[in-house]
Amino acid sequence: MWQGKQVAVRHTWGEALAFVANPVNGWGDATRHSRAKRSEGDKYYTLADLPAAQRAMAHGWAEGLARVEGQVGAAIAGVRAERIPTYRMDVAGERPNVPLAVAGDPRCMYRRRPEAPRTRPVVSIAMAIGAPWHIHATCLARRGAAVLAWCDALEAAGWTTEVEAYWFTRSGTASLDYRVLVKPAGERFDLDRMSFALVCPDMLRRAAFTILEACPDLHASHGRGYGTSGNLPDAEVSGRVHLPRVEVEGPWATTESAVANVRAAIMASRAEVLS
Repeated sequence: MWQGKQVAVRHTWGEALAFVANPVNGWGDATRHSRAKRSEGDKYYTLADLPAAQRAMAHGWAEGLARVEGQVGAAIAGVRAERIPTYRMDVAGERPNVPLAVAGDPRCMYRRRPEAPRTRPVVSIAMAIGAPWHIHATCLARRGAAVLAWCDALEAAGWTTEVEAYWFTRSGTASLDYRVLVKPAGERFDLDRMSFALVCPDMLRRAAFTILEACPDLHASHGRGYGTSGNLPDAEVSGRVHLPRVEVEGPWATTESAVANVRAAIMASRAEVLS
């Protein structure tokens, strides 16, 4: 359990997975939203309960991958071909092509061409997973799918992505700053991992909630509403592609708008990777 009124937690994906699989209860008998059951027609949670989220976190969220399929094409079309051709399609390789894999095409794997350089420029992405309670889960999933689609397109175009998901929540003078390095630069592109971390709203509403619920000193301040989500300071996202907390659903209401808004975030800090 983490003590104090200003808590900062830094996890690798393996550490996040291990903690959520066996969460610590720092709030005693208090109601914990991470464990709530999803009811019929619920617009807040996506998965049925915490065990379902634990399974999706460990093995991937199939629905998230399906969502990405419709957005990859639009993203790939907007990425400048840096060091292309870097990959060719084959039955085996380093990582899958999302739409081809979903469609069942056997030649769905990216295989690096022998002449392609191993050192690739890094695009660092910081994605806030915080959102108010009234933001529909499908809206958050659409946003996350657009981010994952752009990551996939950037990797295919010869860049390497570094992806950090974060949740900063404050209530009065108490705060939690939780960050998960979902994908370090140069690490293989793990679609199962990223389908949950970036696309599934339960990454916040169940997984990240278990972190807050392990902080006994934050119970009094955050126990009811879980605080107000915020963004990292500008100095900490300088030079990075930053997706701030979701304020309203409008920018993420359609696949087209979601793809366009992630493109705008990339353009704002790393315009050189776009055509």
